[in-house]
Amino acid sequence: RTANQQHMAGRVQVPLAPAMVQALDTFCQREGLTPFVVALAAWQLLLARYSNQNDFTVGVPNANRNSHESQELVGFFVSSQVYRARIDSTRSALDFLRDLRAQSLAALEHADYPLELILDQLQRPGAQGASALFQVLFNWRTGSSSPSAPNLGQLTLEFLSTGDNQAKFDLSLDVDYSQQQLLATFEYSRDLYRAETIERMAGHWQNLLRGLVETT
Repeated sequence: RTANQQHMAGRVQVPLAPAMVQALDTFCQREGLTPFVVALAAWQLLLARYSNQNDFTVGVPNANRNSHESQELVGFFVSSQVYRARIDSTRSALDFLRDLRAQSLAALEHADYPLELILDQLQRPGAQGASALFQVLFNWRTGSSSPSAPNLGQLTLEFLSTGDNQAKFDLSLDVDYSQQQLLATFEYSRDLYRAETIERMAGHWQNLLRGLVETT
């Protein structure tokens, strides 16, 4: 890392095969889990193996529209949550998934309290924002990965590319999920990673996801 790095973003997109998406849904229904939990678990396991760490944090955005009053409001309500990954190789994969499910439910119960206020109250030296607690993100989106432009009568709208932009974090995994497909987008800082490294990581994430789904 150097002071003059720009951290321009690179991206690798990986669509999962329909058979794999179906297997994921079947596994979740059988074990009482959600696809979010299984995909995040595979991401945590991947990070643990690449970094050789068993205790670290991952940021997870939350839409933060849990109250009825905020459902129809226009505005940006997204806040970050911090998931602490603690990998114990002596426990089974199902135990790991169930612990992560409980952690995600607990996080949702406290999602209305902004992380920035927690940092202010803790008064951590050098903590200027959420990135002080994590440098890797996992973002889960449900629905179509290609939203359609809004219909405004005779007015025609189209989406425009914003071009190259800076990576918000060292490494991010964005998952667009529907019952028909799952598209994983790996965003990374080009100053820190090569494209072939991320492509290899994407393949390993799929292997870990498949391994969890095949857990009996």
